[in-house]
Amino acid sequence: MSTSRTLRRCFLPLGAIALLAGFPALGRADEVKLDAEKGAHDVRRAVKKGGHRVEEATCTAGEARCTGRKLKHRVQEAGDRAGDSLNEAQDKK
Repeated sequence: MSTSRTLRRCFLPLGAIALLAGFPALGRADEVKLDAEKGAHDVRRAVKKGGHRVEEATCTAGEARCTGRKLKHRVQEAGDRAGDSLNEAQDKK
């Protein structure tokens, strides 16, 4: 039996095992992508929230208007959180 034939017999099953072992990595790549998207959503919400807090702290339009803006910001932030949670739940399916 030649050396090349023996090597092929040994490495062919090893190659198949290596190929099959790589398939779970595809699932992990999706998980990493979802984690990155979640992190991006968290950062976006934090930046938006910070901007709202600065706007609220510097509000000089009067008590009623400032309170109204503050309430509007809280509603927007809650909506953003709910929307991101819904998107994350859909992406996991």
